[in-house]
Amino acid sequence: QLVNLVARSVEIRQPEDETDAPESLLDFAKCDRDRIQKMFDRGQSAANQKLDEYEFDYPDENNIKPLLTELVEKVLVCFGAVGQDGKADNSRLLLRANVFMPLADEQWNVAYSVNMVGDPDENLALPKFAGLTGMCVGLRRPLICNLNEIRKASERGVDTDKLFGMTRKMHGTVKQDRTWLASVPVFDQYATYPTRIGRDVRYFEGRQYQEFGLRSDGAVVAVLNLDAHLTYDELKLPSSPEEHWTDVRVRSIIDVMRSVAADLGGIFSAAFGRKKGDGA
Repeated sequence: QLVNLVARSVEIRQPEDETDAPESLLDFAKCDRDRIQKMFDRGQSAANQKLDEYEFDYPDENNIKPLLTELVEKVLVCFGAVGQDGKADNSRLLLRANVFMPLADEQWNVAYSVNMVGDPDENLALPKFAGLTGMCVGLRRPLICNLNEIRKASERGVDTDKLFGMTRKMHGTVKQDRTWLASVPVFDQYATYPTRIGRDVRYFEGRQYQEFGLRSDGAVVAVLNLDAHLTYDELKLPSSPEEHWTDVRVRSIIDVMRSVAADLGGIFSAAFGRKKGDGA
């Protein structure tokens, strides 16, 4: 059966005596416009009744924010941002973490975040495949970029296609002190595979980003983002993403983000499409 081959399928079996279809499949004479419409309406009603047994809401933020908070703390340690008390110190890098999800048609929104309250981009929404977030959805692999260089290019009037599909106005909505961004795809664990399932698709020109190797592939349900007010010279980090990805600190950060993305994928997969009453 096709339902057994497609991830995230809900099998709906409508009793034949409720379809109002002719007794014979080949009895075309009885399939007039009104009857076909009636058959369609009954099928739609049966499907809605079955789908009403499932929940399609996203998890409560209390299940997500602790993971984002811990991510920030671990990344601060990677950069050596630790106070004398041994605790992670975010006063210099001002790290933020968020999760983008498709909450509306043709756009991705910030669904969960930490350290973004009151920021101008706290509720940022991006068109489909726009920004590094959108590129991460398209390529389905971790990416990093120098936001400071992107902002400068935007101010110079560089073509939108070379700025991750974002207009100058859209770039202006991002908090202006951001200089570094990393994005990691969050896969639906019911539709994740150990090998690639498609060809690479690059939606944007230019090389203002660096991509990391893929360990798994599948359906992207969200994108985990981490950005910072990162001073490249102070951290002795090359400003070009094509160079600074070789830094062991950056590779370690991507590994930490991959781990958090896997945890997030488990939470989203367990919650989305769950039968009502089954619990979290």
